Order: sequence, then structure tokens, then C-alpha cells
Amino acid sequence: MATTMLILMMMMMMMMMMMMMMMMMMMMMMMMMMMMMMMMMMMMMMMMMMMMMMMMMMMMMMMMMMMMMMMMMMMMMMMMMMMMMMMMMMMMMMMMMMMMMMMMMMMMMMMMMMMMMMMMMMMMMMMMMMMMMMMMMMMMMMMMMMMMMMMMMMMMMMMMMMMMMMMMMMMMMMMMMMMMMMMMMMMMMMMMMMMMMMMMMMMMMMMKMMVTMMMMITMTGDGDDDDEGGQFLL
Repeated sequence: MATTMLILMMMMMMMMMMMMMMMMMMMMMMMMMMMMMMMMMMMMMMMMMMMMMMMMMMMMMMMMMMMMMMMMMMMMMMMMMMMMMMMMMMMMMMMMMMMMMMMMMMMMMMMMMMMMMMMMMMMMMMMMMMMMMMMMMMMMMMMMMMMMMMMMMMMMMMMMMMMMMMMMMMMMMMMMMMMMMMMMMMMMMMMMMMMMMMMMMMMMMMMKMMVTMMMMITMTGDGDDDDEGGQFLL
């Protein structure tokens, strides 16, 4: 009886140990899961921050662009105004000159001469006007070209920025995926190991039980040759 009790106690102890081990394993698993979650959260936060930063940069760029454009426009306007003023001045001057000439001619009473001069003056004026116009046109064209160039440059820059952003995002995503995969693999490995351990323990227990059973059966005889003892059973 005592031996049986002892064996039972041993079994109980073994079972308790098994339970403890299982609990420990479960705790470990929980910890791992928590860690994983934390990591994921951190990654997400980082991503969000990056995105925000990028957006801010883009906004700044846009603002700068607008400012530049405004400045350019102002400059153009100023230039135009100046040109106009100059033209007016020239015209006035010419008129004055013409008047003077006319007066002189009248005084001299040289009609032919006067006519000739008038014609000449007119021609000159026309020429001057034409020249001025041409100049203005040229200037305008130049300005326009400059503006276009600027615009193109800005557009290019924006595109580049966008591309960079996309690339960064892709990279981040890839990293995340990799991390996830790794974690999964680790978990699987752990599970497998645990299963193996459990199996081994079970096998050991079974072996022990069998041996104890055999011992119990063999030890139950009382020594004589009648058939109530264990020999018959054996």
C-alpha cells in the first residue's frame, strides 16, 4: 500500500511539474505577443511622422513657388510701365522737335524744305516706334520664356519629391513585412519545440507507469501454489 501511495505521489508531482511548465510556456508566448504588438505600434507611429514631415515640405515648396511667381509678375509689370513711360517721353520730344522745325520753316518760308523735313521726321518717328515695339516684344518673349523655364523646373522638383516619397513608403512596407514573417517563423519554431517536449514527457510517464504496473502485478503473490496470487496472472 505504501509503495502504491508513493508511486501515486510521484505521479502527482510529475503532473504538477508538467502543469507548471505549461503555464510558464503560456506566459512566455503572451510576452512575445505583447512585444510584437509594441513593435508594430512603434513602426506605425514612425511612418505617420514621416508622412507628416513630407507633407509639410511639399507645402513649403508650393508656397515658395507662388511667391516666386508673384515676384516675377510684379517685375514684368514694372518693366512694362517703364517702357511705356519712355515711349511717351520720346513721343513728346519728337512732337516738340517737329513743332520747332515747323516754326522755323514757316519763318524761312521754304515750303519744299519743310515738307521734306516733315516727311523725314515722320519716317524717323515711325522707325523709332517700330524699333521700340520690337524691343518690347523681345523683352516680353524673354520674360515668358524665363517663366516657363521656372515652372518646368519646379514641376520637375515636385515630381522628384513625390517619387522619393513613394520609394520610402515602399521600403517601409517591405521592412514591416519582413519583420512580421520573422516573428511568425519564431513562433512556429517555439510551438514545435514545445510539442516535442510534451511528447517526450508523455512517453517517459507512460514508461514509468508500465514499469510500476508490472511491479505491482508481480509482487501480489503470497508464496504458496494455489491460484489466487500473481503467478496465475503472470
